[in-house]
Amino acid sequence: SLFIAEKVKEKLPDIKIIAGGPEVTIDSRYVLDNPAIDIGCFGEAEFTFVEVMRHVLMRKKDMEGIRGIFYKKRNEVIVTPARTFVKNLNALPSPYLLGIINPGDYDMAWIETKRGCHYSCTYCGDNLRPLRLFPLDRIRKEIRLIVSKGVYNIKLLDSSFLTTPYFKEICESIKNLNAKKNLFISAELRAEDLNEKTAALLKDCGLRTVELGLQSCSPVVLKNINRPTNLKKFIDGIRVLKKNRIQFFIDLIIGLPGETLKSFRETVGFLKENKLIPHLSVFQLAILPGTKLKREKNKYGIEHQEKPPYLVTRTNPLSKSDIKKCFEILSKAKSKNNTVLKPYLLSSLLTSHLKIDYQSPKDSDKKHLSRINIEPMDFPVTKIILELDRNTQNPDHLD
Repeated sequence: SLFIAEKVKEKLPDIKIIAGGPEVTIDSRYVLDNPAIDIGCFGEAEFTFVEVMRHVLMRKKDMEGIRGIFYKKRNEVIVTPARTFVKNLNALPSPYLLGIINPGDYDMAWIETKRGCHYSCTYCGDNLRPLRLFPLDRIRKEIRLIVSKGVYNIKLLDSSFLTTPYFKEICESIKNLNAKKNLFISAELRAEDLNEKTAALLKDCGLRTVELGLQSCSPVVLKNINRPTNLKKFIDGIRVLKKNRIQFFIDLIIGLPGETLKSFRETVGFLKENKLIPHLSVFQLAILPGTKLKREKNKYGIEHQEKPPYLVTRTNPLSKSDIKKCFEILSKAKSKNNTVLKPYLLSSLLTSHLKIDYQSPKDSDKKHLSRINIEPMDFPVTKIILELDRNTQNPDHLD
């Protein structure tokens, strides 16, 4: 995005470029100091963006009265006071219901039923904002509109869908629209929150796949990230998912504070014992801007990339080679279970460790890549994404 912004600025030097999203934070200096970006909106910026556009259209030069932004004044970065979060989400109009976004133009539709999270995991940004709910009537109308447009693949964006106070009402609404049983609903939730009734309700409404956060089995690690987990209830939740034939995959994070090779092997042992290795979705820890873990990183000896994707490169217990070893342990475990590296694990192996800072591919790197033992994939490759950074690469490297 920054590369595109810089190119646009070269052609149109007088244009105003406004940035937003989770990467725009006070400590993201690579965004604030980029000469191509004139204005940045922090956090939830629906109202902020409206005010910025009014100032731009009215050709007002000074933006100090707009809260929650940064702007440039004589090449100096000015940061205004923070804006409070939107208390009443009903004040935010639905882009679906307004007709601004036509869900029929896409294969999948995303629905947000709330903002914030009931949990306080230190590595996550969802809990940085207070918990608020979108009106149930609005959610019902959005779902009805999406289905009427012939879109049957719906992703519920909640960090833990079962903690939504009216998740049962949402399920009933979807169920009533799913008479032909052709909806494909996916969601994130915690396995410990599942029981026979909730699993059956989710199945009836068309839930086909769920993402379950486990992250680690180590009591020390779970305490460090403020994520208490009852492993017995976790397995009980897995059982009811299997009983209702709901597909699931389990998130595991490598590089969490306090994790050691020994505790990681114990986590893998727990997963093997319960025959869950084939269901793994593996990530390398990212130290996200604004999170509690970023503030505490020195406490755990964490080193990480300063720019996206912010991946951890080492911790006090884990060296860079130890982090790679964790991926190798999982790779071997998957081989023994007659499974293959899933795309996300494959991506982590290629980008996170072989060239952790996305440097340009040299001849020596190509030789190193040729020695990697990656098992054949049982799914077609339909897209290859090549990460480019003009600070370390140029088009000649595409040869």
